[in-house]
Amino acid sequence: MEKLAYTILGLVEATDGAYSRTRIYEDIKVGVLKAKKLGGRTTILAPDAKNRLAELPDYQTDNAPSEAA
Repeated sequence: MEKLAYTILGLVEATDGAYSRTRIYEDIKVGVLKAKKLGGRTTILAPDAKNRLAELPDYQTDNAPSEAA
């Protein structure tokens, strides 16, 4: 069954630490990641987490040939 929501720690774990706790809170603060409160717990809905991760820039490689020494 697919997850419906993540806690902050759950989202960190789901991304193997690539999306850090600090970065999640920063993204919530500036409004690029939506969060909900469930009791005292901050919760991120799974579609909001997926949308935020999809918005991240693509990794760019340097395709220029290396110069021989």
